[in-house]
Amino acid sequence: MAVSLDPAPTSPVQDDTLWFSDGNIVLRAGTSLFKVYRGILCRESKLFQDIFTLPQPSTEPEETYEGCLMLKMHDSAQDLKLFLSTIFDHT
Repeated sequence: MAVSLDPAPTSPVQDDTLWFSDGNIVLRAGTSLFKVYRGILCRESKLFQDIFTLPQPSTEPEETYEGCLMLKMHDSAQDLKLFLSTIFDHT
């Protein structure tokens, strides 16, 4: 009996709960995409405040998704979702 394993998805997938149609920044972790609000990220996180205020080296062109700046995060999608949920999901 042969077992077939589906390969992991390679195209990005929008998160169901942390995708705001009027958001203005997209964060990518692995293949997960989160479209949230830059101003709220800066207000709630010193790290993001620093990311957006400090000059960044221009070694690579800025990547966009649906017209918004997209930042590739080095965190796992699960960790980033948990972090963003504490900021954006108050239920």
